[in-house]
Amino acid sequence: MRGLLMAILASGTLLGISGGTAQASTATIAGSPQVGSSAPPSATLGEVNGTFYPNPADSGSFDSSQLGRPVFSLQFPVIDFDPPASGQGVCAKTTQVGELTRPYTDVFSAGAGRCETEVAADGSAQAGKGALSSFEAIYQTTVTVTGAGDVTFRLRSDDGWVLAIGPDDAGWQPSRVNGALQNPPPAGPVSGYPVVGAYNVASPPNDRFVTMFFVFESSVCSDA
Repeated sequence: MRGLLMAILASGTLLGISGGTAQASTATIAGSPQVGSSAPPSATLGEVNGTFYPNPADSGSFDSSQLGRPVFSLQFPVIDFDPPASGQGVCAKTTQVGELTRPYTDVFSAGAGRCETEVAADGSAQAGKGALSSFEAIYQTTVTVTGAGDVTFRLRSDDGWVLAIGPDDAGWQPSRVNGALQNPPPAGPVSGYPVVGAYNVASPPNDRFVTMFFVFESSVCSDA
């Protein structure tokens, strides 16, 4: 499938999105084949653009009233922020990053057991500290799928999130199959894309799953 656009809105910390235990951009995300096909599809996420906003009310669900107040945007190789040590199995050495790390820090594999980190900060603006001690963010990326069928995504978060996805260049739109759908907005507030999953409530760190059906081999964009 040609690049579908995916958008994820998060109140507080969307810690990671993946399939199984793999990391986001490099994940082989679990899938099941369409009837008549022998091979299950897999999906990978492209580079991630994260835009960070204030959360003055410390809301556990996404507060769209703050969308006119972006503080900064950065590119990240994956969505895997502040993972616990148990979630860094690909790293041969400790990264010194954990669930309470501030500023908010992305961990990603650089190959051969080596991991690198990237801080969510731009100058004095640091996600998780100072004026952004409480924050929310929108992450935009593309999804490339190898074939038709169901694909399940795991989202690990601390507080609420919303997952929206749009069509590929040919107009093929993925559809929701099942999974988390609590307190969803009617559409992605920025892109207007259909919402396919949500756990848009205050919560401690937890895993939630969303399964989508992809029509055929394609790449799509995900955005809020």
